[in-house]
Amino acid sequence: MFCAMTRQPRHFLQLSDLTRREYEGIFDAALRLRGNRRCSWPHKLRNKIAVLLFSKPSTRTRASIEAGVSMRGGASVYLDGRLTQIARGESPEDTAMVLGRYADVIVCRAGSHGILTRLAQSSCVPVVNALSDEYHPCQVASDVFTYADCRGYLDGRVVSWVGDANNMLLSWMQAARLFGFRLNVACPGGNPSTRAMVVGSEGCSYFDDPTEACSDADALCTDTMGSMGYRGASPCHPQCWRVCERALNRARPDAIVMHCLPSYRGVEISGSVADGSRSVVPQEAGNRLHVQQSIIEHLLA
Repeated sequence: MFCAMTRQPRHFLQLSDLTRREYEGIFDAALRLRGNRRCSWPHKLRNKIAVLLFSKPSTRTRASIEAGVSMRGGASVYLDGRLTQIARGESPEDTAMVLGRYADVIVCRAGSHGILTRLAQSSCVPVVNALSDEYHPCQVASDVFTYADCRGYLDGRVVSWVGDANNMLLSWMQAARLFGFRLNVACPGGNPSTRAMVVGSEGCSYFDDPTEACSDADALCTDTMGSMGYRGASPCHPQCWRVCERALNRARPDAIVMHCLPSYRGVEISGSVADGSRSVVPQEAGNRLHVQQSIIEHLLA
């Protein structure tokens, strides 16, 4: 089989790989897909094959991508990266060269962003980042869509991030530049390099006090502590760093709460906030299905 694409592919390795205008089109398409959830699906991915190369555990990402491809008439092939030749030393370049002759898109969930970059450099089909140690663009794109769906676009708003300086934070920092909002960041540990990174990024501010970071915020966001095994992750999680009622009370009255899951109630977020009326966590997870469908279709268009 020859390579599925005859032109140079576009990849989605980080949020900044697409423009604001492209995201607006993707979000419009996601809304239409969600609106037709129980109706006949136009099979835009008919005869298309997605290879899912995952070296890290997954619940929502795998299920939403496989379901989305199937709904649109395509097929998916799941490869546990830990059981492939790449785990035994085969180069990402050789892996990409071959997979591009089997499939129309490669969706990769990797511990190292460098693996994704090397796959993309050698792939003749689009490569989609389903999570790496540096970025989680599918999740944050879905989060931005979720906020827009609930309250309108984020332009001029304030988003608060309370948690590790991890892949989610880096993607939120890119989102702040793309979508014109202010990002308030509070990370446990007070790492000077994290502070410098945040302060040096357009639209971002760093806070030592997580409650202050939530002041007048329109959205409060957090993540599992130590989810990617970061050396900077806090080994314990003091109560003051938990997204709780006290933090929520400092936010705007119509602020929403987001968590990319899995969540550990009583650790990074209190149960009353995670399950409260201002939490949009279920909608956030559900929107992954439609936003990722739209991203894949956009890359293949």
